[in-house]
Amino acid sequence: MGEVYRPEDLVGGKRKPSDLSPGLGRITPTTLQDVIREISLLKTEVKRIKQALRANGIVVEGNL
Repeated sequence: MGEVYRPEDLVGGKRKPSDLSPGLGRITPTTLQDVIREISLLKTEVKRIKQALRANGIVVEGNL
């Protein structure tokens, strides 16, 4: 896969790929309700990302 750079990385000359990992280590749901809420938030975020990609002419497949 390719590397992803933030604009400030390119301007500053760092050329170090940005860390886009979701950071799942910090998520520690304690109840089923917390898990359901987190899943709902993640689905909403994925929908927003897909809309942004489609708006820029990038084909997105798959359903949520």
